[in-house]
Amino acid sequence: MSFVRLGALTTMVTLAIASIGCPGEIHFAADDAGDTGALPSGTRCTVDANCGGTTPRCDTATNTCVQCIAAADCATDDTTCDTNLHKCRPKCSSTLTCPSVVPVCDEARGVCLGCVRDNQCVGEGARARCEVSTGRCVECLSASDCKAPGRPTCDAISGDCAH
Repeated sequence: MSFVRLGALTTMVTLAIASIGCPGEIHFAADDAGDTGALPSGTRCTVDANCGGTTPRCDTATNTCVQCIAAADCATDDTTCDTNLHKCRPKCSSTLTCPSVVPVCDEARGVCLGCVRDNQCVGEGARARCEVSTGRCVECLSASDCKAPGRPTCDAISGDCAH
């Protein structure tokens, strides 16, 4: 098998695994709906016109198409732009105002998340660490969290321990 074919096969397998999702991971309808525009999320851009679908805005700091840059980019009054992730999320002023699917309010960011601290990942099984930048419970943040034999490394994208 040539290196080109092996590289393409590896990319296809990686994309297939990434599209499945992980148990305990929070999914939002806008994230799961797929991009209906000409360009996928993460596409290189220089202006909004280069983007479309569910990622209509160009983040010129990273030159990537994103869902939002500011609160005005979000469709409803009860959502706001999480500028860390450039995604529309339920907005909040306290945890009491967050829906059960994202029960924790990050008051500094004004958005509802799955967690902001490790102790909020209770009941998540092996996903007991909080990835603060995304507000999701994960199995690991670094290799030091991976203690099981045969799974010594932390996959930074999925937050899972791997071989």
